[in-house]
Amino acid sequence: MEEKEGRACVVTGTNNDDETSTVVVTVRTPAGLESAAVLTVAPRYLEAPQFVSLPEIVAPEKGRLSVRYVLALEGRRDESLVTWYRCADARGAQPVEVSVSRLNRPEMFYELSPADAGYYMMVRVAPKHLRSHPGKEEQYIMPAPISKADVTDQGILYTDFHNFPTANQPLIMPGFWTVDGYKPKGLEAFEWTADPSDCWRYGAGINGCVGTGLLQTKRGARLLYTPLQGDYGDMSVTLNVDPAKTAGQGFGSATGQYMDIYIKFDTKTLTGYALRIIRTVKFDHAVDFILMKYENGEAIEISRPVSSVCYHTDCTITLSVQNNRLTAHAETSTPVVLTLPGLYRTVDLQAEIEPNVFGGTGIQHTGTAGEGVTMLHRLLVEWKQ
Repeated sequence: MEEKEGRACVVTGTNNDDETSTVVVTVRTPAGLESAAVLTVAPRYLEAPQFVSLPEIVAPEKGRLSVRYVLALEGRRDESLVTWYRCADARGAQPVEVSVSRLNRPEMFYELSPADAGYYMMVRVAPKHLRSHPGKEEQYIMPAPISKADVTDQGILYTDFHNFPTANQPLIMPGFWTVDGYKPKGLEAFEWTADPSDCWRYGAGINGCVGTGLLQTKRGARLLYTPLQGDYGDMSVTLNVDPAKTAGQGFGSATGQYMDIYIKFDTKTLTGYALRIIRTVKFDHAVDFILMKYENGEAIEISRPVSSVCYHTDCTITLSVQNNRLTAHAETSTPVVLTLPGLYRTVDLQAEIEPNVFGGTGIQHTGTAGEGVTMLHRLLVEWKQ
């Protein structure tokens, strides 16, 4: 502690340990007055660890890849940023992120899917431990593409979003996610413009959002998954979410804000079906659930709306198409109370539809960011053979 003229002083903290420490600084005056403050002292940053052996991808085993490398960590925990890519050739052309590291946990494994077949997998590793910034990346590209025989899972797409790439990815390609922002047709009366870049982030939320998940950062945030080319029959989509709003209204104060969950969807023409969750003027603590039909981006209602109080923390929504019938179910584990007539604890909807061969899915959020977001926790898509 360095004394200064008058009543000021400078407190300098030194921490040579690996973990952050807290100390209590107490100040007393000759008259006996006393005040205390808790200070957090972080250890100083060190140079990033050096590679003892450079990264390499271990050949596929039981449907997944792993990366192997050795760092001079000096006993510290590895927090390297490991990023996986699909590439067009063995030189790494046209790389597209397919898995990223977060929360100081290196993504050491990559689960293969049928969409990886034909691509050359690349891994990049930026070395890091808990007392360093990421160092210089090193990469490794597989000399041969993934084959269909390397893949074990069929007909299922699952993610809990912990390694989901959130960088802007506007391309619509079979087997890839499109990650962007979009203002759907029908919202021309609302004065906002979609910004397609950096519309999503992974991390902690506020209010009703529990733990970590995928969150919207801008109005119009959109995700589209384009399956591999082919004709698709029955399918189902299950999504678990936490709305930030804790009163059940789901979205910001302006009515008409909604989230659509797509099923049997053509991501290029925006044709198919969806479940819409929308805030209306009917209730200030509930939302409406409606089945929608899309035709070249134009949406029309194909079911009666159901007003429900189930859009709370841990809300699970299931969409299913069997032959020519579209059904939707929604419920929450959060205790809810029906305070007015016309409200329901759970949602069950159905409508007859015109069968199509599309297999796409996705999520469109038109609500404001901040307190009006919905945290995405888990998504399961199943295509019936």
